[in-house]
Amino acid sequence: MENPYNNEQPYQPVPPQEPIPPTPSLYQGNNGFATASLIMGILSLIFLCCAPPLLFIISSLGILFSCLSKGHRARSGSAKAGLALSASTLAIMSAFLIFLCSAFLLSPEGSSFLSDYINILTDDNVSDEDLYNFLEKYLYEFNDDTNTDSRDYENSPDYYENFEEFELPPEIFQQPETDNGGNFI
Repeated sequence: MENPYNNEQPYQPVPPQEPIPPTPSLYQGNNGFATASLIMGILSLIFLCCAPPLLFIISSLGILFSCLSKGHRARSGSAKAGLALSASTLAIMSAFLIFLCSAFLLSPEGSSFLSDYINILTDDNVSDEDLYNFLEKYLYEFNDDTNTDSRDYENSPDYYENFEEFELPPEIFQQPETDNGGNFI
């Protein structure tokens, strides 16, 4: 067996390697959108209690800004927080609306409304009177004056009967007084 170390060829050292460049930061996105996402998330949390209709707009903007702030590899902490706040308040409000709608539809008034509404949608022979009765039943149900029909023009008082006899007071037609400079007194 030959000795590999007693070689006549000189030992060749390994050439030096180039230094490894430092790893870039994981977040290379837009800090402005990340901050806007966090602000929209906080506002959506506030609007959860104060102004629920605006919550959907604000939460959607928070999610959008979080997506726009994403860098090549990751989101910043404020973008993640804004996304979490916006998505959670949106989920809470959606669950609350689903609960309210299901509670309404399971009540006797809600099931009556739903059956009447489906009847109007599916019936081919719905007249205008049926539509008006449906709207009047569900829109004006809480009106205190249920004995009078708001569309009953023949029995309603005529406010223009004595229009010729109606006179305005004469001081309405007088010109305002002015001083010599044309200014009103």
